[in-house]
Amino acid sequence: QLKVNNGKIVVPGGIEYRVLVLPDHLVLSFAVLNKVETLLQQGATVIGHKPGVPVSLAGGTSAQKSFSQLSDKIWGMASSSKGEKIYGKGKLAWGISAREFLLSNQIPADLDILENDSKTDFDYIHYTLGGTDFYFVANQTEKKQLVSVQVRVSGKQPELWDPLTGDIWEAKAFSQKDGVTTIPLTLEPYGSVLIAFDKKISATKQGDPIRNYPEFKTLVDITGEWQVSFDPKWGGPVSVSFPELMDWTTHSDEGIKYYSGPAVYTKTFNMDHAPEKDKQYFLELGSVKDVGIATVKINGKDKGIVWTAPFRVDVTNELQNGKNTLEIKVVNSWYNRVAGDQIFPDKKQYTRTNIMLNHDYTGKRIEKIPLEPSGLLGPVKLVEAK
Repeated sequence: QLKVNNGKIVVPGGIEYRVLVLPDHLVLSFAVLNKVETLLQQGATVIGHKPGVPVSLAGGTSAQKSFSQLSDKIWGMASSSKGEKIYGKGKLAWGISAREFLLSNQIPADLDILENDSKTDFDYIHYTLGGTDFYFVANQTEKKQLVSVQVRVSGKQPELWDPLTGDIWEAKAFSQKDGVTTIPLTLEPYGSVLIAFDKKISATKQGDPIRNYPEFKTLVDITGEWQVSFDPKWGGPVSVSFPELMDWTTHSDEGIKYYSGPAVYTKTFNMDHAPEKDKQYFLELGSVKDVGIATVKINGKDKGIVWTAPFRVDVTNELQNGKNTLEIKVVNSWYNRVAGDQIFPDKKQYTRTNIMLNHDYTGKRIEKIPLEPSGLLGPVKLVEAK
């Protein structure tokens, strides 16, 4: 179903590709070889070595002969390890990677991550819809990343779309040169952004030398004692005092150590001055385990659910001078409760399942069932956007 439009190969969904790369194993079906020849005639660019044999013996000697004749017709009789030729309206090359070929033809990478040489730290996809270019860029690491993204678009104003909040704003910091646009990004752990290019601007316009994302200054480290309430139906205490934030699985109380379900943390902290009207204030929870979901209330106001690091929520309108009350509800999966039931089969059982955690994936029995870190681990901070 592949077609060629203005030299680009178009798949049924409408996505266009500059190059078709053949597999390195040098084996194709006769139908695929025919299709390659058709695409070349129509103006496609194809990279790949001359195939040696058809993928099957279907059609017998006659079909194998036709395969060899068509292969010779397309690639010729030369046996050089590297080469390039015009075929029909298209171009054929071999002995070169797609990246090397595109760069040698003055086609820059569709997207490059500057200040980072890793090929696995980031992933992206590029779509063009109705004349607008969309790049979805995702941080594949558990660390905050400050990088610059260089994309093969120019003459368009970059917009940043936040997939979590739906916020859209024009990038203030960007530069354009030689047909590419460079945009500095701040990506939280496993964070992502959609970069949209729609509004036309001069290809020589440059952005201001400022950031596209705020930096955050810590105002209050919310440390010390927390009051934590568990659900006794699942073996936890009604209320307990934590001298500091901790992993439930390290607690001496087995009702907490093997607890699964919701728990509510409450605490007060002091703001030593009145919040300034022209500033934004956020609460950061740091780390939440094991499923990483929490709801936040401040001074009785529900601020909704957070589920991605650094678990940051805007508290600008609720923050007050002096005493502030926090209520943070977290939840973990049922794994630790199942583990506790199977470690102590003679005690009260809270779960029923055919899943046996005391065996590994091969069915071999293990001596000790590992537990999943759980609870609000922090550090919890009040920060100011700058």
